[in-house]
Amino acid sequence: MSLVEELKRRNVFRVGIAYVVVAWLVMQVADVVFDAIGSPDWVMKTLLVVLAIGLVFAIIFAWAFELTPEGIKREHEVNRETSITRTTGRKLDRVIIGVLVLALGYFAWDKFLGGDTPVTADDAATPSTPENTTPTELDESIAVLPFVNMSANAENEYFSDGLSEELLNLLAKVDGLKVAARTSSFKFKGAEADINEIGQALNVATVLEGSVRRSGNQARITAQLIKVDDGFHLWSETYDRELDNIFEVQDEIARAIVDALKLPLLGEDESAVAHQSASFEAYDLYLLGRHHLRELNADGFAKATDYFKRAVELDPQFAPAWARLGEAYMGSSDYGSLPLEDAIALATPAIDQALSLDPALAEARMAKSLLDSYRGEFVDALAVAEAVLAEDPDNIDAIHAVASLVGESDPARQVELAAAAMSVDPLSELSRDMAVRAATIEGGYDAAQALLSDWISREPDNPGLYESWVTVARWYARMDIAIEQARRVHELRDGDVMPAALLVMMHLRIEDPDGAAYWLEQARSRGPDSRWATWSARYFQEYQGEMETLVTEIGAMVGSGEALSPDHLTLYGETLIRLGRNEEARRVLSEALQKAGGRPDQPPRTGEVRSLSLLANISPEGPERQALIDRVRLGIDHFLANFSDMPFSHVHAARLAALTGDRPGLFAALDRAIELGETGATWTETDPIFAAWRDEPQFREVLARMRQNAARQRDSLAAGDAL
Repeated sequence: MSLVEELKRRNVFRVGIAYVVVAWLVMQVADVVFDAIGSPDWVMKTLLVVLAIGLVFAIIFAWAFELTPEGIKREHEVNRETSITRTTGRKLDRVIIGVLVLALGYFAWDKFLGGDTPVTADDAATPSTPENTTPTELDESIAVLPFVNMSANAENEYFSDGLSEELLNLLAKVDGLKVAARTSSFKFKGAEADINEIGQALNVATVLEGSVRRSGNQARITAQLIKVDDGFHLWSETYDRELDNIFEVQDEIARAIVDALKLPLLGEDESAVAHQSASFEAYDLYLLGRHHLRELNADGFAKATDYFKRAVELDPQFAPAWARLGEAYMGSSDYGSLPLEDAIALATPAIDQALSLDPALAEARMAKSLLDSYRGEFVDALAVAEAVLAEDPDNIDAIHAVASLVGESDPARQVELAAAAMSVDPLSELSRDMAVRAATIEGGYDAAQALLSDWISREPDNPGLYESWVTVARWYARMDIAIEQARRVHELRDGDVMPAALLVMMHLRIEDPDGAAYWLEQARSRGPDSRWATWSARYFQEYQGEMETLVTEIGAMVGSGEALSPDHLTLYGETLIRLGRNEEARRVLSEALQKAGGRPDQPPRTGEVRSLSLLANISPEGPERQALIDRVRLGIDHFLANFSDMPFSHVHAARLAALTGDRPGLFAALDRAIELGETGATWTETDPIFAAWRDEPQFREVLARMRQNAARQRDSLAAGDAL
């Protein structure tokens, strides 16, 4: 008898086939179970090795032993005339058929039905595209949720987050595809929300979710594309790759995703996917830095700075890391104790290097816009942001920057930008702040309050919502409400200096220097050399009448080369006027206006109107002064047309009346400001523009009424009923 015939007789082939099929099923079940319990990768590999070794033993066992009615015996001990190997073979055939049916059933479920039920974050799935789906059946929109970190080391979460964001950025480059911004998508990190709820919140038709299991230089990455309306899986795939070159891995995944998206989402349009290149070690440090950059506290910015510096040391050609390094330096001036002039000095070469490496990199260009704004060069900052926005209307950073820099000079543009921001990034603090401002423009304080109250009822611990309320309440001179909400921001956003600095200003507005002193100390405790603490101290000096000290300290800042914003230059110029140093004030105020960069075809913003008014106040009669007054009038007409329910509009109108000698207009405007809640008696009394009216009884009576408003708000705060 030949060897093959003997192998058949002893059922060796049947045992081998049955063993392989059963082992395959065991591997499938183990993959799901091990992923669910978060087992390290070596467990699965060990099981595979054990099963492979077991196959050898199974074949040897089938050759050497035989199953008999009396039990298992060595093959040579069994009389061939009484052998039941044929019966055993038939039983094995039935076992094989049964197991194959189970395997085929599992395969069919995984391929065709698995998408109808929730899929574990790391399930391996077979790519599939439903035949009944056409490109016109889906909106061209997608949200990339943060991939779940399935690694044994929880600290690898920065890597899974970073990979998700990179895929989001790559998909955002696909022409015609709307991609929800990172801030909103990451709101659902760890949340127990179903796909339909997520899609409705983010205004998208599809959601990409997945998981990352990283072990050393190996990673298993699972991605799944799901329809929002019915939860059906349009595409899924699992990648097991080495990470020696993370960019090639990301490109492979992104291209596969884009290819899958093209059929249901983009038809036959072609869209190239490309991005930066760097060593994996440098990129890993970059992801760590970006992770800490978003913590928005002093420690986070310090860590981010360190990681970005190490990244560019490893790969000096890595432009995104240079750009983020510049941002980290600037963030340290807001949330840490790095002086602004030092932050600018450190950030400038980093951002310049990023732009020299990749002039078209949006990340670097927006860092440059931010740097220009920190320098007080708002014209340049706006130009850069507008250019980025023109190239990519969905660039959320550009949308936010343009809205901030345009300010109140163009309400219609603000409403338009707010709609764009809410479409792309509806859950971010900045987008919601823009929506609140738009609501205020269109419906006043009540509309803004209703919107904020609704959001806060759902997210009571979101500091950005209270911060938006602070802004609106300040516009309406409701300092008591603004103070209450700013205190919540201070509590919820640990390490942020700005809330305490704003509280200094607001307590001064209600004539509460003791409260202002307390919050100044709080600001200094969080960032003793931060720009917020520095300038809140400067305004406190102004309130207390310490003009010589104020001029000396600001002059020292200017002398050291520190860049001042237009508002800070205006404070400097006003202080010089109070000291009778008008020629110096003229130069400073002219510089403030130049930095502000107001366009002749647009109304000036509040800061510009303030500078123009002060400059007109110290200018001799003549065409130059009249031109300044005409420009002031243009701004105030704009304020009264769009913000007539806000006290600041009428205070500015009173200044214009004082400049033109319009006594009835002066007191009518001040009366209206007081009716609307104006509280700033000390600021009004010491304003150089009102110097000629300061001792008049009617003016003194105006100041007394402002102080009454301030006292009522202090009482409201003390009673705890401001809201």
